[in-house]
Amino acid sequence: MAYADQVEDLDIPDGGVSAEALLVTAGEERRLHHCLSELDDRTEKVIRTAFFEGVTYEALARRMDTPLGTVKSWVRRGLAKLKGCLAT
Repeated sequence: MAYADQVEDLDIPDGGVSAEALLVTAGEERRLHHCLSELDDRTEKVIRTAFFEGVTYEALARRMDTPLGTVKSWVRRGLAKLKGCLAT
């Protein structure tokens, strides 16, 4: 009769995200939200709406009664500021 190895002796990955990876992700999320809060209110709003809610630039322009090119400029400048903040 064959005996199975003790469960404690086996190294079986659980397939879940490691605690370390969760902490890294949480830290990056905090940094992102901090950097977003450093933007002016309008820019923060358009970036959050476009990237977190999935609203298109065209829909944002209509909602804000603002030319599409202006909304694109706000987003582009805001993303550049975010990049700088996240790089530090």
